[in-house]
Amino acid sequence: MYLESLKIENIKAFKTLELDFKRPDSGDYAGMNVFVGGNGSGKSTLLKCIAMALAGRDVARQLIVMPEGWVSQGERQGSIRLAVGSYHMDDQFNGQDIPPVSPLTAILLFEPHTLETVASRIAQSDIIPDKVLWKPEILVAIANESFYPVITPESGLWDSTADGWFFSGYGALRRLTGSSIDADRYSEGGRKLSSCITLFREDAALSVGEAWLKQEYAREAVQQIENGVVASSSLVKSVVSFLNDGLLPEGFAIKRVTLDDVYMETPNGGELPMRDLSDGCRTAYALILDIIRNMTAAYGTTEIFGTDAEGRVVVDKPGVILIDELEAHLHPAWQQTICEWLKTRFPKVQFFVTTHSPLIAQAADAGGIYVLPLPGELEKGQEARQLSPLEQERIRLGRAEEVLLGDAFELKHTWGMDAEHLVQRWNTLARKKNGKGSLNAEEQGEYDTLKRKLAITFHSAGS
Repeated sequence: MYLESLKIENIKAFKTLELDFKRPDSGDYAGMNVFVGGNGSGKSTLLKCIAMALAGRDVARQLIVMPEGWVSQGERQGSIRLAVGSYHMDDQFNGQDIPPVSPLTAILLFEPHTLETVASRIAQSDIIPDKVLWKPEILVAIANESFYPVITPESGLWDSTADGWFFSGYGALRRLTGSSIDADRYSEGGRKLSSCITLFREDAALSVGEAWLKQEYAREAVQQIENGVVASSSLVKSVVSFLNDGLLPEGFAIKRVTLDDVYMETPNGGELPMRDLSDGCRTAYALILDIIRNMTAAYGTTEIFGTDAEGRVVVDKPGVILIDELEAHLHPAWQQTICEWLKTRFPKVQFFVTTHSPLIAQAADAGGIYVLPLPGELEKGQEARQLSPLEQERIRLGRAEEVLLGDAFELKHTWGMDAEHLVQRWNTLARKKNGKGSLNAEEQGEYDTLKRKLAITFHSAGS
């Protein structure tokens, strides 16, 4: 599964938002899409909109409980519309032998007290006009004609029993432990609901993934005892090999899995339970483990691993993964490498991430950086937009400081507030000196001192 396009109307601060996700260089959809913008620009809302439309109305109702506050103020209705492409060999339609069809049209309609679904796709779209999608009575008539099959998300994308159609969504708080009892019910409430619960609930953790790995260990141990031989293939070993293949910082590796804990080897040769390591290690581990767990559930198989041409362990299955603030808890050096690791290890996955980090933005694929304006900027007519190839090239090849000062982040300067106060005072004295031609002795002394101090600031800024 992959997203071809998204259209949002009258949802929170988004009056109208239309985005196309096809790669301009390859025409493909897999890879890294990055949303940037200030706090309050709607980045998290955007990910939630995608997740709800992929999950369908029934799951969306559980995720947001009621749609109050989602419809833009003063509007009577809001909508989320996705064009969703399918991989025929991986994404199945229950009870139907259907040829490849792309895209499916999936729409959620929001009203102040209701959340409804409009969804359909006609095979033979070159014969049946697209306007048929909006005439239910004609859809019913066509459904009775065997040579005009009606294909809807209800039979695949939104069907919790249909194989494939993989997606997962993750909020900024991707904790390994600490989930509330109430959130645990959602985490265990079905594939599509549990796959994106942390995106909507801050009290949800990703502990289900580790519990799943330990259960798989127990299952394999029982099979070994019953059969008297070691199984030729082991899901647990595959998962451990995958996680140990370049994800964690150098010197850290999963050493062993037991019924009680997953133990990590540390750079000094020690051994600790995963939950005792740093937030960055736990967050990355919990995220990837949960993705793997959800993939095995979506595709109905544990055989999701393979190797690429370079001999690296990869998951060769398609899908959509949403991650809010990917850089959370990660050291800058890790931020530089995490996107490349994700794209390499999940080569068929379409990633949508939000970030405040220039290092994450630099890893976006061609055409994959989108800037969201703040609400005040929206009122002035600014719109969310996809950066041009030249703008993205400047980000991809530029220094992190230049990225922060550029079109995506629009930071005014990169020095600290102490330096900013000194710059302002120096500017005041410089204007007075230029205007009057001189300063008094005390001011001149201050001016010279500031000039020496600011040489550090301006040198650091590349001036």
